[in-house]
Amino acid sequence: MQVSHGRYTGQAALSSEGHPLLLAALVLPEYSIHGLFCIMFLCAQEWLTVGLNIPLLFYNTWRYFHSPTDTKELIYDPASVMNGDTLKFCQKEAWCKLSFFVLSFFYYLYCVWNLEISLY
Repeated sequence: MQVSHGRYTGQAALSSEGHPLLLAALVLPEYSIHGLFCIMFLCAQEWLTVGLNIPLLFYNTWRYFHSPTDTKELIYDPASVMNGDTLKFCQKEAWCKLSFFVLSFFYYLYCVWNLEISLY
């Protein structure tokens, strides 16, 4: 990243080694872990849980192939992300995902607690 008197000059974001930050390196772990959980729920025949997680899995797949950068390299450009509309959309998306994961956590906790009660 080139800095001119403390300002960003508009070039692609660079990591500490000088390589562009790829969007795939940021989102692939999240998407792959969620896909792994969906496969595990499917193998365990947890149909309600699979049904609740499939829409987010499809959205993650769609989002990966239709990234907001619209470039082939999926390079993370801070200037385009800090656009007001894009930033507002990304914040709304992050809050929705956070609420989904928090609600899912409590649902999974309830299922484990209910299973433990039924075993005794």
